[in-house]
Amino acid sequence: MKKLLTASVLLIGTVYSAYAADLRPAYKAPPPVAPPPVFSWTGFYVGGNGGCGWYKTPTPQNFGGGDFGGPADIFAFDQQTASGCFAGGEIGYNYQFSGNWVIGVAADAEFGKISSFNQMFAVNDGNEFESSYESKLTAFGTARATLGYSFGNWLPYITGGFAWGSNKFSVHAEGDNTDHPISPSFSDTQTHTGWTIGAGLEYAITPNVFWRAEYLYLDLGSKHYNVTLDADTGVLPGLDFGRLKVNTFKTGLDWRFDWGSIPHF
Repeated sequence: MKKLLTASVLLIGTVYSAYAADLRPAYKAPPPVAPPPVFSWTGFYVGGNGGCGWYKTPTPQNFGGGDFGGPADIFAFDQQTASGCFAGGEIGYNYQFSGNWVIGVAADAEFGKISSFNQMFAVNDGNEFESSYESKLTAFGTARATLGYSFGNWLPYITGGFAWGSNKFSVHAEGDNTDHPISPSFSDTQTHTGWTIGAGLEYAITPNVFWRAEYLYLDLGSKHYNVTLDADTGVLPGLDFGRLKVNTFKTGLDWRFDWGSIPHF
């Protein structure tokens, strides 16, 4: 009888254990956590900027016509450093490869005033003439390729390509021999073209807002200006303005439109 009671207790315990096991919730492993997406510089962008520039005023050269510029004449030009500031906008596109290299294209246009006043002194047939002349770069822009290397949300890069600039050359008479007057003033505006090279740094403040700082060197070449200076019987119908070499530094903000990537910090 005692053995039968013991067996019954063991049987009931086994059944209860199995029933209790069925009541416990089944354990489920948590789903795997996907790695966060990597920040990408890929995308179109537009932005605004402002900055300053400077260049040494080139010497006018290649005078022609009449007695002006002849062997008996003496010309002296006082070269100053032109300086000033500008503001403008930019547009571009970047593509980041699977690694850290980033290539792109960019174009910008800037408007302002980078200028200087200079003195011109001339002697023609023993008569002295003195004038001031101004070189004023009022607009310029570039179309460039860029190559950078990403360090997360920092992007240093180099850049180079085509450049243009609109420059105004003006002369204002200040003093001369009244028997041989020089034209009171003249001005002419020409568009220079050339090339540019530089470097910059971008920082992603947010996934779509970038801060940019950039230095560009622009070689805008020389240009012929259509001017007239009358002195005695001499006429200066035109001059060539030496190579216009401009240094610029600017900073600004860009807005990027996502293109095939999900930014993440």
